[in-house]
Amino acid sequence: MSKLVKPNLITYYTELIKDRFEKFIGRNGIFMTKFNREVCVKIAENFENISDIMSEFPLNFCHGDLKSPNIFYKGHTGSKSLQLGSVTPVFLDW
Repeated sequence: MSKLVKPNLITYYTELIKDRFEKFIGRNGIFMTKFNREVCVKIAENFENISDIMSEFPLNFCHGDLKSPNIFYKGHTGSKSLQLGSVTPVFLDW
């Protein structure tokens, strides 16, 4: 698996977030709770770090459709203040 392209080497997602996140959150943020909107903003702000963490061993196989229906959140979702690390994204791929 060491010869596989790791997520942090796939620049498409990083560029997508840089190019489209503001438009996405502007259009969809109004349908989210304040907390969920803050989680999305934190993920966008820290996406490169998240990608680096996802690129550490052990890796797993995924067919590459990283999208919101495949992401769930584990942690203190009832918290009034969002602190980095209080919510962990869990990536699922059926």
